[in-house]
Amino acid sequence: MTEWGGVVLATLVALDALRLRGRASAMCEIPEDGAAAVVGVRFACVSGFHPSDAARARVVRFMDTEALDVVDLWPDGVGVDTALALLSATEVALFRAQPLARGLSALQCVAVRQSVLDRMRTAHAALVERVERAGAGGLEPTDLLRLAQAAKRYACRRTDLAAWPGVAAVPEDATRARACAEAVLGALWVPVVGVRAAWLVGLVTAALVWGEAWWVALALWAARPALALAGTRVHARGLWLTVALRPLFELRALARLVTPRAWLERPTLAERVEAQRPAYKALLEPGTARFFEPRADACPMCGGRSLRRALSTPDLVMGKPGRFLVDRCEACGHLFQNPRLSLDGLAFYYRDAYDGLGEEQQELTLGGVGPVYEARARFVGAHAQPRRWLDVGGGSGHLCCVARGVFPDCTFDSVDLSAGVDEAARRGWVDHAIRGLFPERAAALAGQYDVVSMSHYLEHTLTPADELAAAHTALRDGGYVFIELPDAASFASRLLGRFWFPWLQPQHLHFVSFEWLCQRLKALGFQVVAQQRGETHYPWDFALAPWLVASALLPAGDVPWRPSPPGRLARITRALGLTAALPFMALGLLVDVLLLPFTRRPGGSNAFRVLARKGTT
Repeated sequence: MTEWGGVVLATLVALDALRLRGRASAMCEIPEDGAAAVVGVRFACVSGFHPSDAARARVVRFMDTEALDVVDLWPDGVGVDTALALLSATEVALFRAQPLARGLSALQCVAVRQSVLDRMRTAHAALVERVERAGAGGLEPTDLLRLAQAAKRYACRRTDLAAWPGVAAVPEDATRARACAEAVLGALWVPVVGVRAAWLVGLVTAALVWGEAWWVALALWAARPALALAGTRVHARGLWLTVALRPLFELRALARLVTPRAWLERPTLAERVEAQRPAYKALLEPGTARFFEPRADACPMCGGRSLRRALSTPDLVMGKPGRFLVDRCEACGHLFQNPRLSLDGLAFYYRDAYDGLGEEQQELTLGGVGPVYEARARFVGAHAQPRRWLDVGGGSGHLCCVARGVFPDCTFDSVDLSAGVDEAARRGWVDHAIRGLFPERAAALAGQYDVVSMSHYLEHTLTPADELAAAHTALRDGGYVFIELPDAASFASRLLGRFWFPWLQPQHLHFVSFEWLCQRLKALGFQVVAQQRGETHYPWDFALAPWLVASALLPAGDVPWRPSPPGRLARITRALGLTAALPFMALGLLVDVLLLPFTRRPGGSNAFRVLARKGTT
């Protein structure tokens, strides 16, 4: 049995190496001939990297030929660890065409048109200033990383990666290794370092204890860099020496990730948190009572007075203070937060959730679900070919960005209360940004749209019925409203209790049922033309539950709503606990996959979609 385990592992390692080799082979390459005037293009380079004028002219020619605005350049001699990590994180051949792909960088040089920097200036003024001031060299790796990530958002279909033959890379240091880890993994990089160390120890131990098959697995793991990179367009520094001394190089790589030197040149999260702590202290000093309205005695949907407690939970996602209650109406089955957040409460609990401290993680999360947005657009496209589309509560415009690829001739507008909608317009993800509450803006938008979309929006609103009425107003006759919501009828919500992620307390105020939604749409004069209850299931219920459990049990992280930073022991305990949760998350993901035949049906799915047409003829 142990021998077969070694065979399986060796096979997986070999297949993974071949997967990475395919990606490395798909990398674009800057031609060694051709040139164009270096006008309107900035070369943001890491400190010590100074490409020649001729080399830069070749890049500009490539950008002009390929109609690109941003290129992350991979010169000869990039680090083996960096190359493997970045190739693992992105499908190179599809990177340009995937608008929500996370911008990644080999941390050597990013070529970016000045027009992109000009659009970035409002939201990234300090970064753009550093890029422009540095000229052709002198940026820190973390600045280069932020530039690559931000520029991809502003040129989402005109950004690519390219090998730069004939130009020598600057050797990596600890700062660059840490920045690369954050680029690929975001906030998960700390526990993943622990998993990576455990992998090395476990693989060596297995080879020593169980013998031949495991030695083959160890040898293939050591040869993985060469199997993935040798003979491709990605020319890595010290490739064969790395293969020969792989365990030692792996230990060095891990040490470079955790050494304090790797953190010196980056404005730490702790500094950003500390800057916010006085504001949160002032908000919390009067207490949290004002964050809640008086408890309701009747159901907001049917007026029934027979209410039963369905859920009691703290904030498991952000860890902000308070306990949140969800009641069920025995008459109509509606689930709603009771007592409900007040306007002050909404402002407090949404603060730093999707912007500020939470912006980077939010971009990482939403950028990873591009296929979900495309599925929503194609669900609409099966019945309509819209010319004007209004996305309600669309935040930074991710749905519109992807839907534009499905409906290239459509105009996309977005209405939202947050400043994210203005950022969506600057990125070019939406054509017009409308700030404010949708019911208050609906009269000015009357009859203008072919589609109004509400993706995971109604559950956040104070009065869902008013939002549906506003959609009816904004649509022309024959237009469509698209709605997607979490389905609290899912069996996972009952099985996992408060550790079912879509409860998302305290942000979700209402859990609208499929039946109520259809009835309400009909009462407003809509005809439901399509629905999905099983097909909409997202297989992450059991994968996310261990993380929520860990959040409930572990000491709090360093967050500004806590009066002081956690001590060293609390930080170590949290890091070890999150690392220990990763295998359980992987096991939960396996459970999610195995349960797909049961969850992709009504009553099993954790979400549903409805498309309804205004008018019944």
